[in-house]
Amino acid sequence: MLIEIALKSSYFHQIAICDDHLMSIKVPRFVKRTPQSLTQFSNWKASELLSWLLFYSIPILKGVLDTNYYSHYCLLVVGLHILLGDKITQQSLDLAEHCLQQFYLKYSELYGIESTTMNVHLLSHLVMYTRAWKPLWTTSCFPFEGMNGVLRKHFHGTREIPLQLANNFAMLPQLQYKQLTKTMMKGRSAAPVYVIGANVQDSLSTDELDKMKEYCHSELQVDYDKEMSAVTLHSRAIVNGTMYHSTLYNCKATKRNNYTVAYQMDEQVQFGTVKSFLSLTIASKTSPVILCAIKPLRPHQSRAATTTTTISSMEVNAYLLKTFKCVSEKDEFIYIEAERLISLCVSITVQEKQLQCVVLPPNGYEFIN
Repeated sequence: MLIEIALKSSYFHQIAICDDHLMSIKVPRFVKRTPQSLTQFSNWKASELLSWLLFYSIPILKGVLDTNYYSHYCLLVVGLHILLGDKITQQSLDLAEHCLQQFYLKYSELYGIESTTMNVHLLSHLVMYTRAWKPLWTTSCFPFEGMNGVLRKHFHGTREIPLQLANNFAMLPQLQYKQLTKTMMKGRSAAPVYVIGANVQDSLSTDELDKMKEYCHSELQVDYDKEMSAVTLHSRAIVNGTMYHSTLYNCKATKRNNYTVAYQMDEQVQFGTVKSFLSLTIASKTSPVILCAIKPLRPHQSRAATTTTTISSMEVNAYLLKTFKCVSEKDEFIYIEAERLISLCVSITVQEKQLQCVVLPPNGYEFIN
């Protein structure tokens, strides 16, 4: 509704610029559909609208949407981000209630009473439903919509469809067991972290080799020269069920960014770009150690995602800054153990504003990597 109003009004200018930014985004694997042009808005699916709301719109609309409308829109984004989270505190629930109530109260003032539909009114009740039934993803219809596609693949023709579905679904557990057994025989599923694909033929530079030796000595307590049996370079790895790519592999996946990641470092969540994966065969260890070479994305002091009007608050701005991390890439890299990887991220670069934002999915249930 908001996009439709904006496209037909003077509130939203420089649509072509927004479209360029939107179409340049390379999404990770948990975003099922790549972005479509704003001019094709009428053809967007519900999942595309959700991606626009939660990931793309805040950095793209900053400086494009008029300030009052942008600040008002931020209230909706913050409120829904909170209610879709996997961990919701009482404090954040109160913030979500404030955001959605203010969004509803100001809506008719900004867009006209004729635009204040029942759906807009129902937003003011979402916190009540969340208190009663837990986060919104627990009652989401998206999984059921997705299952329609799964069901369609399990029958052919128009005769005895219920019987076809029953027979095919009865066979699934056996097929999945056979696939699991086959995968375990390859030595993959037994470990939470493993590399996939052939070895990359590139060799390590002197700097990369020195840093790896230092990491082995300080973090792994391993003497590289005495205990290292083999080092192989890889472009992909699976960590706790999620496939991560490196920039070495990106040439094969031009529309996807599966290499911008969040990882754990010093008990904090950090962001970076995966350069490569290394599999180390060490004499004193029973299984290979998988390292990840990362170019850190350092946060910088920017208020690119914040609002400035009286309908917002310090808590809203703080949440925006925490959720839409403004970062810049440093000309350095570090090694970490691959098991420290937390999640893929959506990375959005807006060149005119010299802004790069990284956004984590609000939960790991609805947005499965």
